[in-house]
Amino acid sequence: MFVKSKSLAMKAAVLAFLAVSLACQISGIDALVCLTRALLGSIAVYIIITLVIKIVNTLLFNAIINKQLEEHIKKQNGDKN
Repeated sequence: MFVKSKSLAMKAAVLAFLAVSLACQISGIDALVCLTRALLGSIAVYIIITLVIKIVNTLLFNAIINKQLEEHIKKQNGDKN
């Protein structure tokens, strides 16, 4: 149910690296500048995707806990009546 952040973030970072490096090469920018931009862009994408997935997983976890807590409270209230 939860999303694995490392594999998805790594795939997105690799795709970002390839996209930025291809765009730089097509536009005729120096290779070192292309490498630097692609590397910084892929690091940024990796960090952003990892943080977003951790936030989503936390929200899902809290929703599951709240649902189970509500069911438990309903069950206890039903037993008392």
